Amino acid sequence: MKKDPMVELFAQKPIKHELYELVIICIMFGVMGLVVPFIALFGLGGGENTANFEKVKFYFATIGFSLLLIVILRAWEMYAKKDREVYNKTGWIGAILHDPDKGLIGLHFPSMIKYFTISNVFLASLFIFSILGIYGVTQNTWFTGLPRIDWPAPQQITTTSELLLAAEPASSSEASLFIFMASLPISYLIWKYRKGQIDLITLTLLFLFVFIPVFMGLWTLFHFATHGADDTAILGTAFFGFVGGVSFAIFGTFIPWFVFHGINNVMRIAAGDRAHPGLFPDETIIIFTLTLLAIVFIMKTLIFLSSNKKGVTQLLDG
Repeated sequence: MKKDPMVELFAQKPIKHELYELVIICIMFGVMGLVVPFIALFGLGGGENTANFEKVKFYFATIGFSLLLIVILRAWEMYAKKDREVYNKTGWIGAILHDPDKGLIGLHFPSMIKYFTISNVFLASLFIFSILGIYGVTQNTWFTGLPRIDWPAPQQITTTSELLLAAEPASSSEASLFIFMASLPISYLIWKYRKGQIDLITLTLLFLFVFIPVFMGLWTLFHFATHGADDTAILGTAFFGFVGGVSFAIFGTFIPWFVFHGINNVMRIAAGDRAHPGLFPDETIIIFTLTLLAIVFIMKTLIFLSSNKKGVTQLLDG
């Protein structure tokens, strides 16, 4: 018997869980996109370079505006899910945050969703993109650009502030903007599918051959408009946009793209590029990265064993 996609919708995770998840993600954006750069500017000397203020103001405005819209979309989505009639009319309104049930893998293989927890996706992304970052260090190849400002001069600016401002608030700002931009088309297509107006094959083709290419194009245009770059960087920029499109369409989560962005930016500042010297030797960056990955792996293993033994269910693993 054919499954009813609408029935699957109302059998998903509880609204209470989605609310907790939204709060956690808002806190994450607040800490990473607002608190971290504030500390870098005023606590670690990053404000010595006045260009940093212009960069941070633009990104703060983008985070605030985009996050407000995302919260509105998610709040309405949670409301619509409580009533099938409301969903039939306004179910195209929604936000794509960490929703594996909306990705192609979750739609085709619902039994896989349980493995795509926030912590699992984050840690897998950390490992994959840290290794890719090491490749960038050794090959001097980067996939995202930094704003068109002079990198901070030594003066009173600490190395830590340079590293923090390389990742934030750019990563959070651009992630929040593109979460909003990805949310409406994906939510609309999912809505059409659950109403039975398109089948899963059509939905898959639209995701793969329309959404992902359009996402790549929009990211590339945005990147060149805001950051500036030469034509030789277009391949890396398009690849980063491709990762973002895959992250949303196939996995139904922004986390891999967000992690990739932050790692790439930090490593680019740390290792340098053709126009700017790095802050640390390549060998130091590689050893530090591998050591950090080993520590994270050990901690995750210990938490996993402890959780299984005690029967603990964590929110982030829900």
